Amino acid sequence: MKAGLVRPWPDTTDLGRMGVTPQPGDRMVFKVPSLRNIEHTAPYFHNGAVRSLDTAVVWMARYQLGKELAAQQVAQIVTWLRALSGTLPTQYIARPAGMPASK
Repeated sequence: MKAGLVRPWPDTTDLGRMGVTPQPGDRMVFKVPSLRNIEHTAPYFHNGAVRSLDTAVVWMARYQLGKELAAQQVAQIVTWLRALSGTLPTQYIARPAGMPASK
């Protein structure tokens, strides 16, 4: 995802993927994690600049879409995002057989 797609991102000290590849097209491009369990993964964004999901939604609308959302719209989107939370099946987080426990 390119941060600041429509409006300039407020913090450009981290150039994103361009720090790894000297390609100008990689400036402000960051890996985007899954939305699954997003309500439990704060702080948000590549630098942890935002602590609340509500604020993250406002920022995404503003900088990625060029939109200013009403409070009710933010609340509706956050409600939907929270609906993506669930319990991860234990087989996905179980230690592989033969792997020693970390100290």
